[in-house]
Amino acid sequence: MAWLTVLLGRSAHEAISQSLLCMEKRIMNKLRELTDMVNAVNSQLLKAHAEIIERINALERALFEVELPEEAVAALVDLKAMAQALDNLNPDAPPAPVDDPVAEEPEFPA
Repeated sequence: MAWLTVLLGRSAHEAISQSLLCMEKRIMNKLRELTDMVNAVNSQLLKAHAEIIERINALERALFEVELPEEAVAALVDLKAMAQALDNLNPDAPPAPVDDPVAEEPEFPA
């Protein structure tokens, strides 16, 4: 960047550097704000998910040995679908790869 200092002069170079630093600070502040907002929404979704799962479990326990009318069965199915939709908003981490001992054995020509 020395060539820029020579071309523009020291004061212009310093002004550009200051401007870039200021922009970097603003970007980092916005990134922190965005991270905080995403974390807040994620916490809210996790709380809602736990509440819905608890309601489903309570319904299933209460209705374990009771003959359910079709409307109740449909409501339970809808509630489970809503819980799954909430779960899908925050995808699970992919499972860790499992080493395949057979694949690791070298093959020898016959």
